Amino acid sequence: MAQMSEDEAIYKIMMAEHYLKTIKEQFADLSENYNLHINIGLKEGNDPVPIWGSLKTLLSIIGIQINKPSEPIGNIRELTGKEIQWRYENWTCSNPYHFYQTGTKHCTECGCCGRRKGDGHQCKCFECDIEHSGSNCPNCGR
Repeated sequence: MAQMSEDEAIYKIMMAEHYLKTIKEQFADLSENYNLHINIGLKEGNDPVPIWGSLKTLLSIIGIQINKPSEPIGNIRELTGKEIQWRYENWTCSNPYHFYQTGTKHCTECGCCGRRKGDGHQCKCFECDIEHSGSNCPNCGR
């Protein structure tokens, strides 16, 4: 077995967290065990490589395999599980690592790929659901 880097183990633990949220209801009895491994693996000072090894075994029970993409994705530790989940749900490309892979920016308001807030694209305010093309929502000022 090839030696795994710490970054790769952290990436895989974070991806496991994302996938397990989506199937939590179907495998409720295993979810506590998964969460324990994820929390231990992402704590500073813990070696994530052996944690990933045991989490990988648990994931194989339900047929999940996680591979790290070959492109450089930057420092994974910069993103929390909540940030990754928000990007999956709100970015139009649904790729939370898109910026790290290609440097592509996303609108902080609507999540539009390749756009920035206030650049003139049709943007949708998260607060009041109004479409606008300016830098701030005309309804709530956000």
